[in-house]
Amino acid sequence: MNKPIHWRAVAAIILYLFAARAFCLSPVYEPLPLNAIKPRGWIYTQITNDATTGMAGNFLKLRPQCGSGSWVEKDGSDGAGEMGGNWLDGYVRMAYLTGVPSAKAKADAFVADVLKAQEPDGYLGNYPADKRYKRVGRELFSESRIIVALLADYELTGNKKVLDAVIKSVRLTMSKYNQANKPFTFVPGDAGYDPNKKPVVEDNVDEGKPAPDKAHSINGHVLMFVDVCEWLFRLTGDRAYADYAKFLYDEYCRSSDVHPDEIKVASLLNSASPYEGHGAHIAEHLRVPLFLAYTDGSEPYPQAAQSAYTKLLRYIVPAGAMCSDEGVHDFPPVPTQGYEYCTTTELATSLESAVEKTGAMKYADMIERLVFNAGQGARTADGKMIAYNSASTLLAAVEDLKLGKNHNSNGRWQYSPAHQIGGSCCSANAVKLMPHYVSSMWMKTAGDDGLAALLFGPSQVSTTVTGVAVTIEEETSYPFSDSITFRITTASPVQFPLRLRVPAWAGAVTVEADGATVENAPDMRVLTKTWQTGDAVTVTFQNPIIASKCVGGEISLNRGPLLYVLPWPSKKTVLKKSRGGVPEYIEWDVKPLSAKTTSGFYLERTAPEAAFRAQPNRLSDRNFPWAQPSLILTGSMRTDKNNPNSRKPVTLFPLGSTMLRFASFPQAN
Repeated sequence: MNKPIHWRAVAAIILYLFAARAFCLSPVYEPLPLNAIKPRGWIYTQITNDATTGMAGNFLKLRPQCGSGSWVEKDGSDGAGEMGGNWLDGYVRMAYLTGVPSAKAKADAFVADVLKAQEPDGYLGNYPADKRYKRVGRELFSESRIIVALLADYELTGNKKVLDAVIKSVRLTMSKYNQANKPFTFVPGDAGYDPNKKPVVEDNVDEGKPAPDKAHSINGHVLMFVDVCEWLFRLTGDRAYADYAKFLYDEYCRSSDVHPDEIKVASLLNSASPYEGHGAHIAEHLRVPLFLAYTDGSEPYPQAAQSAYTKLLRYIVPAGAMCSDEGVHDFPPVPTQGYEYCTTTELATSLESAVEKTGAMKYADMIERLVFNAGQGARTADGKMIAYNSASTLLAAVEDLKLGKNHNSNGRWQYSPAHQIGGSCCSANAVKLMPHYVSSMWMKTAGDDGLAALLFGPSQVSTTVTGVAVTIEEETSYPFSDSITFRITTASPVQFPLRLRVPAWAGAVTVEADGATVENAPDMRVLTKTWQTGDAVTVTFQNPIIASKCVGGEISLNRGPLLYVLPWPSKKTVLKKSRGGVPEYIEWDVKPLSAKTTSGFYLERTAPEAAFRAQPNRLSDRNFPWAQPSLILTGSMRTDKNNPNSRKPVTLFPLGSTMLRFASFPQAN
């Protein structure tokens, strides 16, 4: 595919500018325990609905093979290991963040089954004894997904038995995969051993055809056992876990048997080496060298981490996601480029790690754009379906979508609860997205025990500051509101700095906080006073409409974190397929009513944003704002690029409130 020349030049400039600010080796923020932050408002309503009547609450009916039976029977299923573990990670958070009794009972039963199936030596995985520690399938990845879910359960419930079980299991794994039995290098006798190994062929799917044959390789997902190491290191302070993470990454970088290669040190330190492979791998791998940069600190980890996140900027589409309809393919992030839900969830997690460690608010901005646009725009408002693949500009969401060479077209673009044809990994990963967002909305500052509101939305945080119990209610309908009020309750008066992020798109910012000193920084307001019950802080952003130039030259319109798009008239067709015995869970093909492939509208060349204004939507639904948003953009655009008198009224909606849409527009002459 011919790529526009300018986007590589822009990426090179960004790489230079970002390199000027090296990663610090002392984390700026500290994550709070998962039970410290609770959703409120529309986030609470959405998560509650997802956990009960939505796909998340019924996933094990749709995909029963992903249930706890895989761990009880030790059936060695990589699919169950990945999908069941990812589902439980998201669902146990949903259950305890909302307090829904039926959801808590379901999560508790799954956890109890897994713990009961733990073997005397500590093994917690789902592989049979004769397959363990032999580099088969995605063994360590499967194990890591269930352990991360169990660690989430521990933080939410405080059940020490869960943590003890995890530590015993991880210690066993560390003793089995070591310098004498390396996890990323085939040895004679392994199922994948090949002394004449051929180069790995990328997993492209062209026009729905299967990927070509390739030599067997160790799946790069295995590296994500580092997630387990990082969490246990944070909980226990035991250096053995950080050292094991270093061992895993070093072995991954040395191995020629593992794929993909993009986050290996040699590739990262070569600025001309692109991202091409599986997007979910790349998105999750980003946080590995970053963790080592902050626990080891020696080169090449800091430089590799810096490069990993900087290269990412080359591939961010207008909806905030990373190019990836399975593979990245080094494609430029044009508005029509696809992105995958697994990649979206994993990218959000890696960006949350970057916020915590670097304190750079640009990563928080990226999270909000990603979650509120790509994440919400690839699901139905009722939580019953997702689109495995989607795009900023999307003119069809159908199972049999023909996109041509390199694109993945095999049953992944329709709206479905489980995507049995293309794979249910994205459905399971979608369960994690909003609960993970909630867990990163608030953090503690590492140096002064202050609190920081880093991602916005209705929420409540309860923690201790210098030994005093503090609760802050965040009242807002953000991102549909420009104003946020923080109401503070303390067990006794307590002084601490309260940090409020200022997004890059905020425009003018006003802060009302009686008696507080306010320190202004470009991306932060720091409020300090002796806080007590009844104190309140209100921050208001101007959030002007901003016109942004996309790769390819068209213009998109943004307000706050939201990308506003032109909904494209469509019709839904029900796909008649079995859905795991849950008849109300169907699939939709969503097709356009028109065969047109252009919107027929043109923005003005000078100040295109001036033709629009934000106004309330009289049909808005406060509980389900993505079904009917409270704020829309109204204005006009030309229908003839050469005729200034051809203007017609246009209403733009947040991308997350649409199924088919145009996200960008050419400019008039």
